[in-house]
Amino acid sequence: VIHYGYRDLIYPQRLNDGHKPMPLLVIGMGFGFILLNGPLNGLAVGLGRHDQAWLVDGRFLGGVALFLTGLVLNRMADQKLKLLRQANSGAYAIPRGGLYELVSCPNYLSEILQWIGWALATWSVAGAAFALFTLCNLAPRALHHHRWYREQFPDYPPSRTALIPYVL
Repeated sequence: VIHYGYRDLIYPQRLNDGHKPMPLLVIGMGFGFILLNGPLNGLAVGLGRHDQAWLVDGRFLGGVALFLTGLVLNRMADQKLKLLRQANSGAYAIPRGGLYELVSCPNYLSEILQWIGWALATWSVAGAAFALFTLCNLAPRALHHHRWYREQFPDYPPSRTALIPYVL
């Protein structure tokens, strides 16, 4: 709920600088995905066989820590993009600072971390499927964004990778 409330209600308003309208189809598809994914994951957790001891299990605690780390890093990456757009009147520029020094898409990396954390914390097939779906959706997009940055900006940092620092 924290993630979707932010991603679908707050983030679009924060990012809206009046330069690019959000297509209604994108909004509708996002809403449709939430209507499907949210209840499926909620059902998986609700029907899970976790008792109170699960709340101190290493998988749960590690998953929650990873989810919260991803959540914070995601907000930081989003804030950097927002400030960059404001400083450049909506024009594209090279993001700098924070995880942007290591990867082209720290917002995607942090979202993947969130859902891997969710999969660990819930220890459910639905959570694992969602983490895998997120990875399969965002990794190709990160590679595309990285390639685009390199094509558009000759001075793009050569040591920066697309998604995973020093690896990919």
